Amino acid sequence: MYRIPKKQYTDFVDSERHHDIESSFHNESDVSMNFERESILYRFKKMLKREIEGKLKEQDFVNENNNDRIKISEITFNYENTDIINMMIQRGNALDVDKTEKARKIENKIKEKLKSDWDIIKVPREAYITFKTEESYLRAIKLDSTVI
Repeated sequence: MYRIPKKQYTDFVDSERHHDIESSFHNESDVSMNFERESILYRFKKMLKREIEGKLKEQDFVNENNNDRIKISEITFNYENTDIINMMIQRGNALDVDKTEKARKIENKIKEKLKSDWDIIKVPREAYITFKTEESYLRAIKLDSTVI
């Protein structure tokens, strides 16, 4: 697990928004058009993958000296949304026992929470990383997560 510093994500979002504004003024190639269609979160994931793979390739090898095999398979984000999930479970339980009025009240609480805390909820807090090779994993566990 890699803890994502809030500043890392917010700085990335700011730079991507600037890029989106700049590229909207220019008629660029199809490559940039595809880039614009990708969500900022997906672009952040790709950037994080490149950065971490780069850091892993800089590390001394553990079992094999083959940087071509240093790959990340998947990155999954965790968000600060425990309260929302718990409320959704409560709403589901209320609907399960046919307490629709209670479910509506919980639904309103969910909407209020999303509205008031959206800037906190939408920011990824942790990244769970799955590696394609054992060498990638072994190099990663040697790293201090603040280095990545």
